[in-house]
Amino acid sequence: MEKINCYLCGSSNHNKIILKWNNVKTNEQFKIVDCDCGFKYLNPRPTNLEMGEYYNTLDYHPHAQGKGIVYYLFNLSRKITYRWKLNIIKNQISGIINHLDYGAGDQSFVQYLIKRGIDSSSYDEFYQHAKNDSILDRKFNAITLWHSLEHIHDLDKLFSQLDLLLDKGGKLILAVPNFNAPERKYFNDTWKAYDVPRHIYHFDSYSLDRLLDIKGFKIIKRKRMILDTIYISLLSKGSSLSYVRLFYIIIKSIFDVIIKGPRFSSSLLYVCEKNS
Repeated sequence: MEKINCYLCGSSNHNKIILKWNNVKTNEQFKIVDCDCGFKYLNPRPTNLEMGEYYNTLDYHPHAQGKGIVYYLFNLSRKITYRWKLNIIKNQISGIINHLDYGAGDQSFVQYLIKRGIDSSSYDEFYQHAKNDSILDRKFNAITLWHSLEHIHDLDKLFSQLDLLLDKGGKLILAVPNFNAPERKYFNDTWKAYDVPRHIYHFDSYSLDRLLDIKGFKIIKRKRMILDTIYISLLSKGSSLSYVRLFYIIIKSIFDVIIKGPRFSSSLLYVCEKNS
């Protein structure tokens, strides 16, 4: 375990602890803290070397092949969103697409693109079955990080790599869980988007804006991710919560996202490009 300072402002001070979570299997306690600047992050956190063990578990859906309604809905939502994500890429890139999926997991999105004639490569540090493509000597005009940014220990290294990998005029498209998601207040400590300790950063739209500005990216477009509201709510349901109440939470949260806009979506989806 390692203690860290706030990545955005460098401070070691935080004004409160948002969540304490006990890992029964390993007898560890993790804390999400709120920095004086407003950024939320895990502190202390497992080191990069220690983190691998938390991904090699059957209950981590992006890496697992399970059964049941939640896994079925997870796989169904992925199939629906893959077409939508491809359309986002096509709308941003004119001509031939050279795509990299950073944090690609089981590479299913990459395989989806390849089957549709897209030149797509993958990289994932923590997926134990990853077959990482050689990417260091290439340039890409579209790089996606689908729920990857919140996992990455060394953000300086990541953005240095992105600077080298992203072609001039290329687009960076990323999605992260939104700490200001409307459904979070209904689930308290059971909100699955906390995903402690795998999620080491907890962004809202303002801290994500600030990070991208620091790293020299301008935001071209923000988009809502409605299906994430449904999926995260289903995952967050505890045994004491009725399905009637769950249905109310989902409908109310979706309504809030539609009315309030992308900054209050359950997940934040940004299309960015490097400042010239």
